[in-house]
Amino acid sequence: MGQKMKIKESTIVNCSVDDIWDILKDPGNMPAWNPKCHTCDAGKTISIGSSFDATFRLGSKEKKTSCRIMDLKPGEKITIRYSGEAFSTGDGFVDETFTLVYQGVRQTKLVLEVDFSQSELPFLIKSIMWFLSRFGQKSGKSSLDGIRSILE
Repeated sequence: MGQKMKIKESTIVNCSVDDIWDILKDPGNMPAWNPKCHTCDAGKTISIGSSFDATFRLGSKEKKTSCRIMDLKPGEKITIRYSGEAFSTGDGFVDETFTLVYQGVRQTKLVLEVDFSQSELPFLIKSIMWFLSRFGQKSGKSSLDGIRSILE
């Protein structure tokens, strides 16, 4: 498993890259596509370094999260860094990267990579997450399912 703790998944969405980008470029849409995000206080315009707050529902508790845009290539890629009580107790963070790959006029491959390696989650929890992402069966909706359900 090594030091890297990344979970990667992808799906094909039957719509254009621009349609998906319109959803991802506005973090205020996050509660509509991320099943764990309850609220998101973000402006409509983002750039690298933009920050905003969100509340995530993890289990039965809501946890405040600071979010920052770390990488942004319009129509291609966005990386959001999550920190705060939902993902760490100190300086830890989780990076979530969405990459859009043109597959045809009305078809886009959407790739999601979540990097937990800098989070302060216990090693055992990280190990279980890695194992389940590789060998387990998917349970519940993911962010990719949420984005696809909005557009299809």
